[in-house]
Amino acid sequence: MLYLHNGQYQRARELEEYLQSNPDLNSQRRFAIGDFQPSGFEYSGRHFRVVIDSRVRDLSEYFLLNIETVTDWLAVNFPDIQTQTTFFFMDGSGPSPFNGNLNDVYLKVGHYRKRPHDCEIVIHAIVHEITHLYLRNTLGFRVCPEEFGIRKFFDEGFAQLCGFRAANAFDRKRAHANTCARAVTVAGLSYLGDKVNDWDATVFHMRYYPLYQSALSFVIYLEEQYGNDTLVKLFRNSSCDKNFNNIIIEKFGIAFQNLLENWAENLSDISSTDETEFFKIVKTKRTDPQSLQVEYNSEFSLYPPKDILVYNSYAKQLPVSSNQRFRYQETGLFTIECPANTPLNFVIVFDNELQNISIEKCL
Repeated sequence: MLYLHNGQYQRARELEEYLQSNPDLNSQRRFAIGDFQPSGFEYSGRHFRVVIDSRVRDLSEYFLLNIETVTDWLAVNFPDIQTQTTFFFMDGSGPSPFNGNLNDVYLKVGHYRKRPHDCEIVIHAIVHEITHLYLRNTLGFRVCPEEFGIRKFFDEGFAQLCGFRAANAFDRKRAHANTCARAVTVAGLSYLGDKVNDWDATVFHMRYYPLYQSALSFVIYLEEQYGNDTLVKLFRNSSCDKNFNNIIIEKFGIAFQNLLENWAENLSDISSTDETEFFKIVKTKRTDPQSLQVEYNSEFSLYPPKDILVYNSYAKQLPVSSNQRFRYQETGLFTIECPANTPLNFVIVFDNELQNISIEKCL
């Protein structure tokens, strides 16, 4: 990362290739940066700049057409911002890590396309990552090892909120988040609490679990009930020498668990939602005893691991994966981890649209 930050792209490429070729080192990594081939084109603004890989130059220029709206949003909503962030727009697909010390974000855009929906997601990603750095570098918030999960739950939820609000997608993404959260909480708040506490394992190994959507729904509820100022006060000067749950009680009047309970009670029952039929299962095929491949058509562009939640008859969420080159597509394939003859319940979510499908027994 430091090589990229200093513009030493060849050395960065050589180091990345070495890490990928060494099984022991590669197994310790959560993500692959990939190499960077500078195009010579970059955007510079008041709070951030974008350096573009030559392989995604045309695509990136499309995403930057209305980038001034982000600068305007930051000036209004983060008036005391003290960070200057560099975004490396890179080929390939996520995750897109950030380096809090260097104020660098390695944003993979190679799996997007030139269309408004994808542009919206990229704008969201820019503000999302700047929000993380704003919380750390301006407000003094820290994500500490001792309270990692609960702090990340607030951290990611607030970053999601700011990102979608800046991208003018707040209302639709709130509906999406609330539906995912309702599906999660049906299994019980203790189950969600376990996933929050074990954040890393949930995010990096159980990627189909909608923890980010749940965090967004939760933080939106807090903002609506207590106000944005209270959220900012929660983050301000929340260093590692302070017990975060005590800070929560100080700012909100009740403990984290009680906030979760109040939020869950406020969520609507997804079974009572008026349904529209925008999603169709075209074909299913078992690829091995534990995996079912599903081919689909959709009126909307979907990213299966995020937009398609699958449960067995015990309300346990089943892993969903997809190897599509582009994440958001109207047609495609995804794989469900499930043994044969398992009853399946699908919850398909696109913004404020919801569809339920039940299969009595998968092949």
